Amino acid sequence: MASASSTFDGSENPLSEAGLWTSGPGSYGDCQKVGGRARATASAQDDAARLVTPPIGDIQFSEATSFYSNVGASRWTGVMTRMPSATEADSYIWAGSHSLGNHQVFRCDDPGFVFTQLGATIAVAPVSGDVLRMESNGSTHSVFINGVLQTTRTDATYTSGQPAIEFYATTVSDAELDNWSGGDLASDELISSRLLLSVP
Repeated sequence: MASASSTFDGSENPLSEAGLWTSGPGSYGDCQKVGGRARATASAQDDAARLVTPPIGDIQFSEATSFYSNVGASRWTGVMTRMPSATEADSYIWAGSHSLGNHQVFRCDDPGFVFTQLGATIAVAPVSGDVLRMESNGSTHSVFINGVLQTTRTDATYTSGQPAIEFYATTVSDAELDNWSGGDLASDELISSRLLLSVP
């Protein structure tokens, strides 16, 4: 079972952390870290970073604490699963849009940088300090806020790849992530599985 984590200590542009991350995979721009949090490098641009090592299996998770500022500005943060390579940013995204006041699940198809929303918008407003988590198990993608299951979505387009993180902000400091972790999960370790098993 492989996993990785980061508290994004210090500052670095682009984000690498000694080769742990590839910044700017596929059509995305680079990420950076500033003062112990990860963020975009350019205003009004979709930026991401993909975990390079260790290799993560098909059943995986990505989790981070999100931070927002400047109420009313356009910004969101996201955790991602199954991004295949540094040159191709296909992936699944669980994103909180502070400016829209909701959360959404997307599939990103790359090259081409096409976002397809999977299912309805989740009408839960993002709050600074929320922990976002996505679990991908087969064609099922389960998404959580602060450990509470919000929904599951089904899509079988992408079956493998690495966890990642994603940002968009009119001002780069308005959307940040910290305390990221991601990695393999056995079926009995999935939060979604434990919740289903706990139902009488």
